[in-house]
Amino acid sequence: MLALKRINFILVLFMVFCFYGESVSSSVSYWSVILGGGAEHGQYLVSATKDISKPIGPDISGSSRLPYQCKSFYANGLWWLFYADKTGGISPYPLYYITSADGLTWSSPISVGVNIYTYDANWSLAYDTTNNKVWVLANLDNAGGFWQNGYKGRRATPNSDGSLTWDVGWQTIIARGHCVADPTAIVDSNGYLWVGYMVHPSGNNMNIGDAWVIKNSVADGTWSTAASFPVKLSSANDGRFAHLVSLGGGNVYAVSAKWGSPAVKSNGYLFLSGQATFSTETNITESNVESSTGSGTYVPRIHAYGIGDGVTHIVYQDSAANIKYAKRQADGSMVAEQTLATGVESAVSSPQIALDDSNSLYVFYSSFGSVYGTNNRSGLWETSMPIFSDSYNSSYERLNISREVKNNQILLETLGAGGVLRVRTATVHL
Repeated sequence: MLALKRINFILVLFMVFCFYGESVSSSVSYWSVILGGGAEHGQYLVSATKDISKPIGPDISGSSRLPYQCKSFYANGLWWLFYADKTGGISPYPLYYITSADGLTWSSPISVGVNIYTYDANWSLAYDTTNNKVWVLANLDNAGGFWQNGYKGRRATPNSDGSLTWDVGWQTIIARGHCVADPTAIVDSNGYLWVGYMVHPSGNNMNIGDAWVIKNSVADGTWSTAASFPVKLSSANDGRFAHLVSLGGGNVYAVSAKWGSPAVKSNGYLFLSGQATFSTETNITESNVESSTGSGTYVPRIHAYGIGDGVTHIVYQDSAANIKYAKRQADGSMVAEQTLATGVESAVSSPQIALDDSNSLYVFYSSFGSVYGTNNRSGLWETSMPIFSDSYNSSYERLNISREVKNNQILLETLGAGGVLRVRTATVHL
């Protein structure tokens, strides 16, 4: 038998369970999995779980509600995992992080010193790999009333001992009184923070509102809004978000994503370095992006990512329950889409994409009680297979992954039916 090359590609999964029992899902070949404390089978070694927190109460959306928000990263030899603690079940939710050198042993929770108000998707991270800096983005407070509380940000250096060294205090990015929701954030190749978000005309009606982008003009940890920003991307007033990708060279690409019914195709918006104007690219997805199913899952099932080489990789679920991969080349052309899976559970698929150190692609999504994975390491996509099975909440999006694969490792966060936030690791053999 030919020896398989071990990459030690570790998948860390946060699961929120209403019970501690675990069922096992095994395929006959590529994605075979065995759950437990160190047993090995087929492609994966899945470790025992680590309990982190116990979200209780009716609001159990968890930290993984929005798949296109960044919640974790790798820096200074450690994995850094951030989460909003919903132990009490009622806002505000204190923000914590934990660290691990190997994905097996984790630190105790460390407070970020900020609360998340209204609901726990009102925060995100932006990790700057070039300068080893992380921005933490959160809403200001609850003084402005429901949804009217703007955003603030604070930048820190992640240290090898698991501590954060903050540059300065919290910086106001969007002032109180602005009705904003569900931010995403990136740092461009020049070190400037960008934030994408939706502005509501009023209240918390997610079916109305447009996508906006705001940019920082300084790169020292303070905030000063760049000239001519914020910029409004869409004008349909139908619940659009702005999902951001750094292209390199100071250029940034924004992908629109729509909340709620009806599902629509996504558009792209290209910002060239130093400019507040943008060019619009309509219908960059060949099909409508699903966003209209599930009682609490009206967020769009789309994720876009790039490593700064001008290329944007996009994975999404269409309205016919297919997982599709789209690619925007550095010259702006779109590659014909590929279907990676069919017949997925429409309400909670949360498809997302990651790249490893060799620029190979990995896609993960959830469906009918399992998390599935596929990859493209040689120009061809492998058959999608389940990597583990367990109970979860079918009313909310529940998968969030780290954006880059570092040292052949990746992190995934998933949402279960209510109970305990957990960590799993898995080792892949190639």
